Amino acid sequence: MAGDDATPVIALSAKPSNTCGSRGSTLVLYAVVHRLNIATVMALHASTLHTAGHLIWTIEKPHGRREAASGEQIAVGEIKAVWTEKDWRGRGIAEGMYRKAMEVAARAGWPTIIDHNPQRTHAGDGWAAKVGGYMPPRKPVESTALTLAAFSNVEAPDGEGCV
Repeated sequence: MAGDDATPVIALSAKPSNTCGSRGSTLVLYAVVHRLNIATVMALHASTLHTAGHLIWTIEKPHGRREAASGEQIAVGEIKAVWTEKDWRGRGIAEGMYRKAMEVAARAGWPTIIDHNPQRTHAGDGWAAKVGGYMPPRKPVESTALTLAAFSNVEAPDGEGCV
């Protein structure tokens, strides 16, 4: 599509990655696209190209984060959403997407520290603790207004806002 600024930063490769988790492993291909300050990793089953999951992150969180130890202001990204197909959970797909996001960020010159979002579910809390990284105190979404605000900049493929 001419003029589309959702540019892939990596291409699907013929060399799938092998995930590993409590329910076995899965061969996946990753695709990463970005638009403005948002990037998405998509995990696709290597043989069927069925969507196994996605991870959306803010490439550079406005105002970054103050490092606790030094007090220094640092540039960071921030996860906005992580989803894995229900039947494929427990196979390391979400962890693979998180690692791929950091890898792509490094190659693209973006902040390679990608913080977890404070508005995460109980399950998201467990996942964040498992994969590591900075985990701010959890603040569950408490209202529809906050949910709408969190997704106000997400667009549908045809460019219309998703509300």
